[in-house]
Amino acid sequence: MAGHQDWYTIKGMTHLDICPCCMRQIGGSRFRDLFIPSIPKARGENVRCALSQPWARLAWVQTMKLQLNHLELLQRITLPPKGSRACSGRKPSVQSWFRLEDPETGRNVTDFNACSACFRNLQILMPSLRDAFRAGPLVQERICDLRIDSPRFVRYLDLLDEAATRSYSAPRGRLDMREFVRYARRKSSIPDCPRGHFATGPWHYIPELPEFTICEDCYDDVVYDRSHTGIGKMVSRTPQLVPGRRDQQYTCQLYSPRMRMVFREAVQTGDFKYLATAALRRYEAENLFRERKRALLDDVARGYDKDAELRWNAEDWRRCE
Repeated sequence: MAGHQDWYTIKGMTHLDICPCCMRQIGGSRFRDLFIPSIPKARGENVRCALSQPWARLAWVQTMKLQLNHLELLQRITLPPKGSRACSGRKPSVQSWFRLEDPETGRNVTDFNACSACFRNLQILMPSLRDAFRAGPLVQERICDLRIDSPRFVRYLDLLDEAATRSYSAPRGRLDMREFVRYARRKSSIPDCPRGHFATGPWHYIPELPEFTICEDCYDDVVYDRSHTGIGKMVSRTPQLVPGRRDQQYTCQLYSPRMRMVFREAVQTGDFKYLATAALRRYEAENLFRERKRALLDDVARGYDKDAELRWNAEDWRRCE
């Protein structure tokens, strides 16, 4: 964000900028005396809140959870060693990978790979997990499964944190990774949710509500455990082509926390009309967002400045997403 003069930083960590919204959440903590106004920036300079980064937020959460009297975790997470490579996210990367060992078989979990950057972060925040992964001997092209833009990132970290927390009270700090391994093994055979990117499918969907397309990943996360319920039974158990044009592409409609909450509430109350209304509103809002974006980008191509309108369009969509 550009033009903000009311941001804060931390004594000794002035490479970090913290926005007013995050300061309202953490400013009253035991570290309140370490927060100081951020170094003034030029009006047009873009500033990104350090706590918008998931690993940095996790460092803060772990600091508070473990009742540490220092911010070393945050410093180490936000200042990686010079020369170290960052996680490449969704892009394939050629490197040696850290593999997850199945404690029951001693073998690696197939198709689960962590890059050196994400494994380093994991070791910093949850040191008891360092022996749960082992470095692979080969340099290969892979995509990191612990990348922050994965729709599974939050669940992965929750399960890893639970395993680390259990180890603190276990005899000789024994680490039990069975629950995480079961989840990782199951997910490794399911394609990632495409989220807002168009895909041909096939999809899980409700015949009476074909606009509500659900990918395999989100079906596994949200619908599967509710597939015995009234509304849950309405969703096709196997992915299928949605009726309509054969070449038509769709996006997943169940990846956002808001729509997942809507689905759970609809299942709990048996209110299909509530689900249908919310799903159709979202579907229409998504189409409107894309139409506006195309028109605005056409204007940009003709030389017009449409940055403000593009930002507003994106923010309006996020409210409906």
